[in-house]
Amino acid sequence: MKTVCADTADGLGPHALEPARRLEIMRDSRNGTFGVLALALSVLIKVACLAQFSGATGLVVLIGAHALSRAVLAYPLLAYSPVHADGLGAQAGKPTDNDVWLTIGIGAALAFLLLLGKGFFVALLAPLAAIAAAWFASRWIADAHRRLHRRHAGRRPAEGRDRLSGGGGAVHRPLRRSSS
Repeated sequence: MKTVCADTADGLGPHALEPARRLEIMRDSRNGTFGVLALALSVLIKVACLAQFSGATGLVVLIGAHALSRAVLAYPLLAYSPVHADGLGAQAGKPTDNDVWLTIGIGAALAFLLLLGKGFFVALLAPLAAIAAAWFASRWIADAHRRLHRRHAGRRPAEGRDRLSGGGGAVHRPLRRSSS
């Protein structure tokens, strides 16, 4: 089964592809070279990070990281529109603002409580750093997507802008070229 990590790497990895071709690659259920490399690198990073901890500490860190990683997934669902009306993003639906912040708050609180045994500073800093990293990553991906569309289409339509960035974020619909 192809993961979001592999999908993203397969679609954004190769250079000089049209946006429509990138989306087609991301919808393909097979893993490509960039997807396999991203998954392997992801597993290696996780193993290297967890190897630094003892058994019980590693389990607590793993559960806390899992809770936070699932909690921060709600933000992109709120901030950005799905690319296709029949894709997984559209099927997931659009959460409300309250749902998203409640989800992030519960994930951060769970991680805080799990990490409290390692010290107050660690318990406070780790969830905040994870949330900040997720927010910056989503903004970076949105900005890369916007630049890609500008480069390939030369212009950007008014519709399709995401609602949280005041119109400066990603366009999540394939652009139609004018026939003139």
